[in-house]
This record gives sequence, structure tokens and C-alpha cells, in this order.
Amino acid sequence: MKVLRRKTVFKGKLLSIVEKEVENTDGSTWVREVVTYGGNASVVVPFYEGNFIFVKQFRPTLEDFILEFPAGRIEDKESPIECARRELEEETGFIPKNLTFVYEFYPSPGFVDEKLYLFYADSFEIGLINLDEGEEVNYLLVPKSETFNLLDKGKIIDGKTIVGLLWFRNKFGE
Repeated sequence: MKVLRRKTVFKGKLLSIVEKEVENTDGSTWVREVVTYGGNASVVVPFYEGNFIFVKQFRPTLEDFILEFPAGRIEDKESPIECARRELEEETGFIPKNLTFVYEFYPSPGFVDEKLYLFYADSFEIGLINLDEGEEVNYLLVPKSETFNLLDKGKIIDGKTIVGLLWFRNKFGE
């Protein structure tokens, strides 16, 4: 299979929609609309003194507040680990002493090209919260047992956070 044609049908501030014509191995073709995010993001699984550090923020897509791990878009000339460190400090005031790379993954490759880099941190210095303009984010410390209870009851709905928590459970247990 191969992509025969790409046509940008929408270009916004953060993403574009590209129409792609794909040829199957039998020569037939089909068209798919895909989102080009134009960047990647880092997410941190922060664990501090028996608690996970979450942020609670409004997500316009869902029209609601959700609980998730700190994450953000990788800026120009910034490495994934630099982004993870910056986002954690900006959103929570916690500065990781060490970040351990866990893995990278595509959260929804059926329609978007965004790649996420997952990191783990469990040792911190305390800094200052420095939110981006327009951000309204609160951080919460949630005990490990309560976090896994929320996860098991389907109360944590953010995909990257679920991936991080399942990795943590597999690596360290409950």
C-alpha cells in the first residue's frame, strides 16, 4: 500500500486536516482524512510520597474538566525530555530531579499523527507554577490506592493517563 496524493483541506493554528489518497496492493484506491498535529507531546507519570500528581483542567473537546497527568506539546528545538520537565514544572511547580523514559506511542494513529513520549519521575524539587497564557490548571495529589480505584471505576478517562497508570501498575504493582 502507498499514499498517492496529499491535499491540505484545512490549516489551523495547531493542526491541519489532510486528505490522503491511498492505493491498495490490488490497485484500488480510497481517500482518508487525517489530522496532522504538526508536533508531538510529552507526558509525565509523576509519583510523589505515595501520591500521583495530577492536573485538573478544562478540555473544550469534552466540555468538562478532567483529571490527567501533566503533558504538553514539544516546542521547536526542544527534546521530549525537556518538554516533560518544562510542562511538569509549569503546571504543578514540581521540578523532577530525574526523568526516566518509559516509551513512545501514537494515541490514535487511525486519524492523527501525534506521537507521545511517556516519562516517569519520583524525585522532585519544589518550584513555582508558571502556566501558559489562558491556561487554568489545578494540580492535585491523589493517593496511589485512590488513583487505582478511580482508574478501575472508569473515572479516569484520559488515554495518556490510563497508559501511564497501567504502565506504573505493571512495573510497581498497586
